[in-house]
Amino acid sequence: MVLFGALFAGLGLFFLWVELFNGGMIAGKGPSSVGWVLGPVFFLAGAMVMLGAYVSNRQRAREQRILKTGLHASARLMGARELAKTGETIGYELTLEVSLEGRPPYQVKLRTVVAESLRVRLTEGAALAVRVDPTDAQQIAIAW
Repeated sequence: MVLFGALFAGLGLFFLWVELFNGGMIAGKGPSSVGWVLGPVFFLAGAMVMLGAYVSNRQRAREQRILKTGLHASARLMGARELAKTGETIGYELTLEVSLEGRPPYQVKLRTVVAESLRVRLTEGAALAVRVDPTDAQQIAIAW
């Protein structure tokens, strides 16, 4: 995904370079609308794709860390709101009531991506195994 974004950003810079140096402003021919429109559009689209990939990778890394080092707990699904669907995955905002040994139950809102095949497990009242970040009880990951 990052490579795709970098390709778009590079293409945008290429359009701007062509406008500036190869027959555009510096050559005294004046601006053409094509390069000045396509350049920034491609560059910004590429930058947004790269930023999205960066954020997604950070979220995955956080989730993997919590699954590896987190405290075992259970959660009851209080509600699920679908945010977006892309191919075989669906983005959800889940409201969970987490029960961690030695602490009173508490609610957490979790934004996560769920595989289409696991969607049937997201029924209100369903019990889910979760891991809780030992340093921040609001940070959890579902142990599918």
